Amino acid sequence: MTAARFAQAWAAHQAGDLTLAQRLYRDVLAAEPAHVDALHLLGVAELQQGRAAAALELIDRALQAAPQPLAALHLNRAAALRELGRASEALDSLDRALALQPDEPKALNNRAAALLDLGRAAEALASVDRSLQRDAHDAAAHNNHGNALLQLGRAADALSAYDRALTLDARPAITHANRGNALLALGRADAAVAAFDAALQREPQQLQALTNRGHALLELARPAPRRQAIGVR
Repeated sequence: MTAARFAQAWAAHQAGDLTLAQRLYRDVLAAEPAHVDALHLLGVAELQQGRAAAALELIDRALQAAPQPLAALHLNRAAALRELGRASEALDSLDRALALQPDEPKALNNRAAALLDLGRAAEALASVDRSLQRDAHDAAAHNNHGNALLQLGRAADALSAYDRALTLDARPAITHANRGNALLALGRADAAVAAFDAALQREPQQLQALTNRGHALLELARPAPRRQAIGVR
């Protein structure tokens, strides 16, 4: 009975019906409170709905109940911790995941994101480079590659990374917003506005795009410096 109910919950989760999936996961846990997969995936569903604190509690319970360490639990625990602004703890969880599953691309990419949260761009670049060596078609990793390069002051290289990410997946608003940041750093305010507009078309409340679009418009409104004529006396 529990196995069948869990299978139904997982099918609903995969289909995107989080409400049904969560109800069924809770049914499983009512019958078997230490069911590791139900605890873990209920936590993932909570995280997908923006409830990171609840997700962290459930994933921690899954870790306590698991008969052996599982990399996926540490990976998703790190995602919840980052959402809560606890980047240092997230980095620790990602290192634990990589100790269990070395060179796992998603863990390496998420590790880069946590390092960027901590302002450690050079280490982030090394981590995301390792991720891309193992999965060169991961759009999210190319986006983080751009983020690391931008933090290091390499805006032109960052722009190339964002363009590659968007070639692979043009949907994420954050990648368009990041591309706008690179263009703004390069002094291309008009192109930056277009990139921020693309972000806002996909996610109208994207905070970075809303804020930095204003900066780009201010740059466009600023008069160009007047040049003194050079003549022969």
